[in-house]
Amino acid sequence: MIRDALDHDRLKLFIQPVFEVGSRRPVTWEVLVTLIDAGGKVRFPAEFIQQAESLDLIQKVDQKVA
Repeated sequence: MIRDALDHDRLKLFIQPVFEVGSRRPVTWEVLVTLIDAGGKVRFPAEFIQQAESLDLIQKVDQKVA
């Protein structure tokens, strides 16, 4: 799945706000890499980053989104 996403440019950046609890206002933003699988489903980092690391593909993931 990861190699396929790398080969077909299906790694995308997802930007989300981080809110302050008390005021509920955004205080910063975080950027996550997401993977769109062959079926079109969005996969968030928890679903593929550990596997990318164990397959020595994490540097290729980093290079694609840098």
